[in-house]
Amino acid sequence: MKRMKNRGKLLVPLLVLMAGLLGFSACEGATTEDIRGLLQAMEGKEMVVTREDGSTLRITVEQQSAAAQAQSLVGDRVTVRVRSRGGERELEQVSRLGEDQHFSGTIESINGDMWTVGGSQFKVDANTRLDGGLAVGVLARVEFVTLADGTALATEIQTDEDDEHFSGAIESMGSSQWVIGGETFQVNNATRLDDGLAIGVVARVEFVRMQDASLLAIEIETDQGDNKFIGAIESKGADSWVIGGRTFQINAATHLSRGGRNLDAGVVVRVEFITISDGTLVATEIQAVLQRFSGTVESIGSDEWVVGGRTFKITGSTRLDDDLAVGKSARVRFVEMADGTMVATRIQDR
Repeated sequence: MKRMKNRGKLLVPLLVLMAGLLGFSACEGATTEDIRGLLQAMEGKEMVVTREDGSTLRITVEQQSAAAQAQSLVGDRVTVRVRSRGGERELEQVSRLGEDQHFSGTIESINGDMWTVGGSQFKVDANTRLDGGLAVGVLARVEFVTLADGTALATEIQTDEDDEHFSGAIESMGSSQWVIGGETFQVNNATRLDDGLAIGVVARVEFVRMQDASLLAIEIETDQGDNKFIGAIESKGADSWVIGGRTFQINAATHLSRGGRNLDAGVVVRVEFITISDGTLVATEIQAVLQRFSGTVESIGSDEWVVGGRTFKITGSTRLDDDLAVGKSARVRFVEMADGTMVATRIQDR
């Protein structure tokens, strides 16, 4: 009996030692790695990350606090530290990969996954959002993050959003350039031209800005027709808007310019619509009629600027260049209200 007790005393530390060895062996089999990519979603106890090579990983998230942190970073580029064992990955830490930065310049070269814009190089991957009309010579705006190795990774490259469309009456039509609403647009064999364009017709131009500051028209189309209409917004309801005396049905598929920003009552807009069998007009697109003007800054107020003799109203959404001052030349993008008030969407150094 005494020998059995002694054996029991020896067995306990032996089991503890074996458990320790097994635990050590298990820990030894686990590895840690850092993963960089776009945090696409949090699904229950899993986070979905798309890596820079386009592959998608699912990572287990056990801790509630870590899950909350990951949820707050959905849509951001992140660095994820994971513990891997037996083919499974478990989250240890997640953090935002740098902060979004912005840069504007002329596209100088497009070489595979590397673009040179304004003398700086940017890496482009499968997750980079690319605007239409991007080409060498076009002025572009780059949103990017700086990776740990110093690489500037572009999250979006776009032409200036205010420069994409413009509406005005056609004043002249030449073989290489047209004047529309006081602005001169270059045209070439690639410019798409709508039927019915003529002097005096209100036209809508889609264009890009070239390196020499000229405006190259991508497309010129009539701005009014059987399914197009221009008028001022009179009222806005949950499912219908009254524009220029006509009622248009609005639904989830209606595309509103810049998410509806600057589409307030009184703004002159362009409506594309369809007419359904009962005669109802259903708006497919509503865009503010953007106009342009250049002149010298004569005065700067808190809610009004005078540029080239014209008074422009300034709102909280007006984008203003930092180096503007009285006496400097400026370019104004604006929308016109029904009462003639001109609301600036952007004023920039010319």
